[in-house]
Amino acid sequence: MFRSTTLKLTLAYLGIIMILSLIFSFMMYSTYEASLTHGFRSVPMNVFFNRDVFEGFRLQRINEGLDHMRMNLVLVNIGTLVLGGAASYVLARRSLQPLEQAFGLQTRFTSDASHELRTPLANMQTEIEVALRDPELTKVQAKAILASNLEEVQRLRSLSEGLLQLSQAADNKIALEPIRLQKIIESALRTVEAQANIRHITFDQDIADLSVSGTSQGLRQLFVILLDNAIKYSAEHTTVTIKARTSGKHAAITVADQGCGIPAHALEHVFERFYRVDQSRTRNQVDGYGLGLSIAKQIVEAHHGDISATSQPGKGSMFTVKLSLSI
Repeated sequence: MFRSTTLKLTLAYLGIIMILSLIFSFMMYSTYEASLTHGFRSVPMNVFFNRDVFEGFRLQRINEGLDHMRMNLVLVNIGTLVLGGAASYVLARRSLQPLEQAFGLQTRFTSDASHELRTPLANMQTEIEVALRDPELTKVQAKAILASNLEEVQRLRSLSEGLLQLSQAADNKIALEPIRLQKIIESALRTVEAQANIRHITFDQDIADLSVSGTSQGLRQLFVILLDNAIKYSAEHTTVTIKARTSGKHAAITVADQGCGIPAHALEHVFERFYRVDQSRTRNQVDGYGLGLSIAKQIVEAHHGDISATSQPGKGSMFTVKLSLSI
C-alpha cells in the first residue's frame, strides 16, 4: 500500500517541480529573446555598408543565441527531471514515514492484542466444550470449570483495563502541579505492601523531600507499576530499594530489585507493549501481558520526563525515572 502511495506522491511532487521548471524556462527564454532582439536593434546602422547584410547578420546571431538558449534550457530541464525525481522520492518517503510507522505500530498492536485475547478465550471454549460433552459431569467438576473460567475472565479484564490505560495515557493532556514525591511513593508502597509480604520482600527507602511537577494519580500509578514489577521479578526474602535524589533541575527516582535481571539485548524492548523477557524470567512464572512498563513510559512522557532501565542478569534490575522539579 505504501509503495503505491509513495509512487503517486513522488509523481505529484515531480509534476509540481517540472511545472515550475517549465514556467521558469519559458520566462527565461522570453526574457532572453527580448533582450537579444533589443540588443541588436541598438546597433548603429552605419556600422554596415548594406541594410540587407545587417538584417542577415542580426537574424543569424539572434537565431544562434536562441538555439543556444533552447539547448541549455533542455539540458536544465533534463537535469531537473533527474534530480527532481530523486528529490521527490526522498521527500515522499520522508512525508509518508510517520504515517508508515504509525500504521506499522497499529498493525503490530492489533496483532499482539488479538493474540493475547485469543489465548484465554480458546481456553474457556475448550473447557466448556469438554464439559458439555461429558454426560456424567459432576457438580464438583462443574464448579472447577467455572472457577477456571473465572480466572480467564479476570485475565481478560486485566488486559482490557491495561489497554484502556494505554489509550488514556496517550490521549489525555494533563495539568501539572507541585507534588510531594515522598507522599506519592509512600502511597504506592502501601498499595503493594500485601503483595510484598507474601513474597517476604522488604523495602529500603532513601527518599529526599522533593516536589516535582505532575499529577497525584498519574505518579502514584507510575510507582505502583514499578514497585509491582520489582516485586514480581524479585526472589523471595530480598530487598527492593527506592531512592530519590536531585539531578540538576530534575528529581531522579530509582527502583532496584534483586531479581534475575534482564539480558542486554532485551533492555531496549522492555517498554514496548506486550513485550516480556520470557527466556530470562520464566522460572518466576509471572502472570501478565507486558503492558505495565508501557503504561509507565507513557505516564512519564506525559509528565515530560524520562525513564530508563539498567540490569545485570542474575543480579537484578534498576529503573530510573527523571521528573522536573517543581519550582
